[in-house]
Amino acid sequence: MELEAIRTEQLGHLGIVSATIKQLGLIKEIDALLPVSHKKGAKVTMGERVAAMILNGLGFLNDRLYMHSQFFENKPLSRLFRDGVEAEHFNDDALGDCLDAIYEYGASKLFSNVAFKIACEQKLLDKFSRIDTTSLSVYGDYEEQDTKGEESSIIDREESTEGKEFNITYGYSKQKRMDLKQIILSLTVNGPSNLPLWVEGLSGNASDKKSIKASIEKIEKFKKQLKEAPNFIYVADSALYSKELLNSPDIRWITRVPETIREAKELCQKDYDESQWQKLNDKYKVINLESNYGKVQQRWQLVYSSNGYNREIATLEKKIEKEKGNLTKVIKKLGKELYQCEADATNVITKLEKTQKYHKLVGNYIAESKHVGQGRPKAVAEKEIVGYRVEAQIIVNEEEIKKAKNTCGRFIITTNELDKTELPDDKLLLEYKNQSKVEKGFRFIKNNEFMLSSVYLKKASRIEALLMIMSFCLLVYNVGQYKIQKALEANKDTILNQVKKPTDKPTLRWIFRLIDKISVVIYSIEGNTKMVVSNLCETSKKIIRYFGV
Repeated sequence: MELEAIRTEQLGHLGIVSATIKQLGLIKEIDALLPVSHKKGAKVTMGERVAAMILNGLGFLNDRLYMHSQFFENKPLSRLFRDGVEAEHFNDDALGDCLDAIYEYGASKLFSNVAFKIACEQKLLDKFSRIDTTSLSVYGDYEEQDTKGEESSIIDREESTEGKEFNITYGYSKQKRMDLKQIILSLTVNGPSNLPLWVEGLSGNASDKKSIKASIEKIEKFKKQLKEAPNFIYVADSALYSKELLNSPDIRWITRVPETIREAKELCQKDYDESQWQKLNDKYKVINLESNYGKVQQRWQLVYSSNGYNREIATLEKKIEKEKGNLTKVIKKLGKELYQCEADATNVITKLEKTQKYHKLVGNYIAESKHVGQGRPKAVAEKEIVGYRVEAQIIVNEEEIKKAKNTCGRFIITTNELDKTELPDDKLLLEYKNQSKVEKGFRFIKNNEFMLSSVYLKKASRIEALLMIMSFCLLVYNVGQYKIQKALEANKDTILNQVKKPTDKPTLRWIFRLIDKISVVIYSIEGNTKMVVSNLCETSKKIIRYFGV
C-alpha cells in the first residue's frame, strides 16, 4: 500500500453532535423556514449552514466565521452532512448569507419555531419556564440608533421585516466592562433537558424590569398557536416583580420579593418561634404566608438558608466591627476641633449618629476656657469660654443589630399560583432554585472556548443572528447531555469521570473529551477505496451505542 493512498479525517466528538442535530430534525426544520434555491448555485442548504456553525461552535475552537472552511478541511463531511458536501461550501459568503437570512426572517421567531417543535416532538416540555438576561460585550465601533431616550429591543418582525436593529450601546455591564458597548441576551429554558425555548437580543441599555415581562408576553403570544404547549409558570429573579407584572393576571409566575419592599423587609427582620418554621431539609426551613401586595392575592414563602446565614452573619459582623473602628477614628478627630457654641457641638454629634447603622452615640460637650488678652493674667482674672469640644461614647444599637441578624440567610419567594395541588408549598423553593439552570446556559454561551464570549461581527444584524446560532449550540448540547444521562440511568450504567469515579451524570463536555481521538481512515487497495473508523475503545463504543444508530 502506498502512503499517498492513505489519509485520515478527524471525527472526534463531532459525530455525536451531527447525530443529535439529525435526530432532532434541525436541518429539515430550518430548511422548511429558510428555503434556498439550488438553481442559483447554492451547494448547501440554510439548515446545513446552521449545522456547520453549530459543529464549529461545539468544536471548542474560537474560530471566526471566515475560518469555517478551514475547520472542515480535515473532517469527514460525508458522515457529518451528506455525500457531495465539501469544506469550501462553508465559506464566509455562504455563512454570512445565512446570518442575513436569519435576521430577515426574524431571529427569535426562527429559533422559537424550531425549538418549540423539537420540544413538543421530543416530549421535553414541562410547565416551568425559567427566564433571565445577561450582557454581552461588543468590540468595535457601532453607531447607536436614535431611540429618543427610550430603551429599544429587537423589532417584532411578525409585523414588519423592515426597521432598526437592536441598539448596541453602553449600559450596566454584568461582565464589569463599562468601557465597552454591549447587547443584552434574554434566554428562556424549559423542561428536564433545560432546552432553550426563547432567545431574544435586546438593546444594551434594556431594563430587566421591563424586558423580562415583555419577553414573557411575546412567548405567550407565540404559544397560542401551539396545541401541545402546556400552560407555563415563569420563574425569574426579583427583577420580574413589578407593577407591570402584578397587573398581568394571565401570567403565572414564581419570583423573589425585593428586599426594598417594606412589607418584605419587616417580615425578614421579625422574630419567629421555632415552631412556626417548617423544615424542608438540613439546609432550608420555611414559613408559608399569604399576601395581597399590589392588590394581587399571592403566596409568600419566607425562606431560611443555613448556608446563607453562615455566610451573611460573618459579613455582617465584619461590617459592625468596621463601622465601630471608623466611628472611633472620627470621634477622636472631632475631639480636636473647637466649636464656637453648644449648638454646633451638639449638631456634630447628632449628624454623625444619623450616618451610623449599628451604633448610637451618647454625646457631650466640654467648655474650654482660657485667659484672653495680652500679657500675664492677674491672679484674680477669670478665664473666659473660648469654645466647646466634643466628647462621645459609642453604644451598640442592639435593636438594629438584632434586626440585621434576623435577616441573615432569609429571603422571600412568591407566586400567584394559589392552587397548592398545582404547585405544593414544598416545591416552591425547589422550582425557584432551579433558576440556576438559566445561568448554566449563560455560562455556556459566554465561555471563552466558544465564539460568542465577545462578539466581533461588523453588522449588528449578524450579531443578532449569531445569538441564535449560539442558542442552537446550547439546544443541541443540552439535549445531547440529557440523552446520554437518561440512557445511563435507564441501563443502570456508569462512565468514569475526571477523577476515575463512576457517574451516571457525566457532562457532555466530558463525553466529548472521551471520544475526541476518533478518526476516519480512508485508503485504497487495487483501486478500491475503503473507509474505517479508528481509535475506538470500550468506553467510546458504549457512548456511541447509547446515542443510537
